[in-house]
Amino acid sequence: MFWESVKYPGKLGVFTGTLKNTDVDLIKITEHIYVEDTVDGGASVFLRKPNVDGEEIPRYRERSGEIAWNWPEPSSLTGLEGKQEQVSIPIWCHCKGIKLFLHRGHYASKERGELPWFIDPRTNKLLASFDVCDSCRLQFGVDVVIWTFIELANISQADGSAFPNSMAKLKAAVDAGDSAVGTLAYHQSSPDVHRYFCKVCSASAFFVRNDRPNIADVAIGLLDAPDGARAEGFLSWTFGDSLQWVNDTKGGWREGLMKRVQADAEEFRIAKGYPKSWRRLEEEAQSGSP
Repeated sequence: MFWESVKYPGKLGVFTGTLKNTDVDLIKITEHIYVEDTVDGGASVFLRKPNVDGEEIPRYRERSGEIAWNWPEPSSLTGLEGKQEQVSIPIWCHCKGIKLFLHRGHYASKERGELPWFIDPRTNKLLASFDVCDSCRLQFGVDVVIWTFIELANISQADGSAFPNSMAKLKAAVDAGDSAVGTLAYHQSSPDVHRYFCKVCSASAFFVRNDRPNIADVAIGLLDAPDGARAEGFLSWTFGDSLQWVNDTKGGWREGLMKRVQADAEEFRIAKGYPKSWRRLEEEAQSGSP
């Protein structure tokens, strides 16, 4: 809920995801800092004009040193098709108590109908989805959570050793204090759901549930991809698509914020020449809309 800097003891910062969704213009996002750390611009690209006034806000390399909105050069971005040579990327938290690897998986040889629902049939990349449900918002403390989805069998320990490949095995390993799971702990947020996080630095990591016990949602902020925070070499983004669980934001200040997030994401997609997501194309084909 809060954070405190040792430089300013007693002065608390509040995570906006914990705030009530009242029918007032409650917050104003004024800037993005440490954007250079993201390599690709990270989440700033869909929070370009986040406020009611519609004005573009500045981005900074650190706390100063403004970065133009055309940074980085489009040629440096991965996009839909490019830079898929990496077969695995690290999953780790701030304290490195969670230190795992995500592997691409063997999907190239599968027919479209055999692919899991979270695999883009055009590229075999993993889906990256915008989630604005109340449950995830309150767990993370942020207003927009980006998940990707993986088969647990495609995660290994950092040294290549096996990681638990099912919900039951993952819970048992954490309960037993198995070194394979590092500093993972879990919270049972509902009868059929476990949310995993680092018990040292508190980073949210995984979401697993009973009806798909071999699949986990992974918080993409833990992916350390060389091409940037959005890990476009691994992930297929749904820029401009309808946000998942957006009805949870209705009737308060978040409703307008989410409309602006979706609009900024779509503007970014078009500007970079990225195609629509395969899911949106399928929905449009079924509905007959362009």
